[in-house]
Amino acid sequence: MIPRRFFALAVFCGVALISLFLFSRRSEVTLSVPVPIPDSWADTLEQTWEQAWQSSGYNKQDDAHDDNQKWESPPKKPGFIQGEPGGKEAGSNTKPLAVGTATPHGTGSYLKPTPFPPPDPPLPDVVNVAIVESGGTNEETTAALINAFGTQNYTQLSLYMLQQRYGIGEIINNFNLSHPILVNKSSEDFEAAVRADDVSPHIIVSATCEADLLALNEPLTKLLERKDTYLFCVIHQPERWVEQNLIEKLQPWINAQLVDLVALSHHTARYLRTDVINAWDFNATVTVRHLAPLFPMQLPNDELARAMSSTLGADTFQYPIAMHGDFDATRHNYSEVFDKIVELKDRVKKGVKIETKEETKIEKREISLHILGERAPPDVPKKVKPLLSVDHALPLQEQYEILSKSYILLPAFSFGSESDYLSKLASWCIPAALIAGVPFAADDNILDAYGYVSREAVWYRLESEDEMKIAERVLMWSEEEHRRKKASVRKHTQLIIQRQLGVVDEWIRMGIRRAERAGWRMKADNGEGHVADAPGPEDGINDMWW
Repeated sequence: MIPRRFFALAVFCGVALISLFLFSRRSEVTLSVPVPIPDSWADTLEQTWEQAWQSSGYNKQDDAHDDNQKWESPPKKPGFIQGEPGGKEAGSNTKPLAVGTATPHGTGSYLKPTPFPPPDPPLPDVVNVAIVESGGTNEETTAALINAFGTQNYTQLSLYMLQQRYGIGEIINNFNLSHPILVNKSSEDFEAAVRADDVSPHIIVSATCEADLLALNEPLTKLLERKDTYLFCVIHQPERWVEQNLIEKLQPWINAQLVDLVALSHHTARYLRTDVINAWDFNATVTVRHLAPLFPMQLPNDELARAMSSTLGADTFQYPIAMHGDFDATRHNYSEVFDKIVELKDRVKKGVKIETKEETKIEKREISLHILGERAPPDVPKKVKPLLSVDHALPLQEQYEILSKSYILLPAFSFGSESDYLSKLASWCIPAALIAGVPFAADDNILDAYGYVSREAVWYRLESEDEMKIAERVLMWSEEEHRRKKASVRKHTQLIIQRQLGVVDEWIRMGIRRAERAGWRMKADNGEGHVADAPGPEDGINDMWW
């Protein structure tokens, strides 16, 4: 008689073998379901692929190494901020800064692409780019966008600005655009142009997206319906993007995968991702990029201005200190600067000791303060007025010439490290200093927030210093040292502008590809050609690949 324990062991082994057999058969069935594809559809698809490969000069052997041929991958985790490999968070100027999902626990969603989408198309000979600005402000940001998009050797710009204030047109005329601006009209003419098909852009750049999505909703919606235009939505006030009316206008573009958000600094892009996008009540994936709003300016040389001869028998150099803002005391600490500028003048009235390799000498510095802004100027104490020049709403060329003659710009952000300009808003004084070629006072908080700025382009503030203390320290630099510092700032600015031309080139090419794919999907959804016969989930195709 067989022992009972051997009988039990045999039964167990039999059950295990049967289970393993069934599991393997299930896997084989799941992975090997044949999908019938109509011959007509397959032939047409093969011809489409081959023609596209030949026209684009594509080499199939290079496919494994060509990232541009790949579909956008979902984020590694919700809202993960991407930068260069191995780089710090949000530290790249050349890669998408942030890919965020709208819900904290979402994994991103994608519209259903047709099977085997067409390969990336070759770039059109001329890419039509429309830049719109309907807020009547932000001329300098718009100018930076015009330079970045219009300097590409294949782009043709159409410009729709509500207002062109402060001589911005003269500055734009000095840009080295690849083609003359095709259309230069008010944003109020944009709707009629779209309705009449007078404008059919491959790329549309919304220079003030908070205003444009509301004021130009109808023409933008019409462009979206065509599925052949890609939108770059430039964000100035990230905190406003929790407003339902803005979200509702933007969501269709996100659902169509035809929009990127563009912030104006690293820290505002981070704020968009962590505090705004993740609070949206719909699940979508959107790319947040950033662009430093810089453009080239024709400015005078950087020679130090000389004042009258001093009683010390040495040269007296004018030493203008600058502030640039909108005269909003809640944003910039004017009162503290006013108090300390008088103290600084008193401390250096007898001259400063200048030491170089060749000599040590005493030079006098003629201290002055220039504040520039657009709104009503702040109240100025009587004792400060002799030192102060207030420049209100000047033409931009004059503003930047004044700034370029300064030797330090003070951001003077209110509330220090708690300033909105370090958390959720981008201050214009930072790019203004770079455009003018003047170094500004900066600590690690500012350098981290405005990551496109290098330490070589600023007067670095030590922990023990305030901004006026930096101004006093650099008073003791020689004329030649100041000249070299300002030359360094200008060189750094030119490098950023040049690098961003390459970045925007990548954006445009990406936008063209995505718009082409959106058009392919729309044709498939409309049943055009043979693509409507493509297999779907009902034929056994997994949604993940559909």
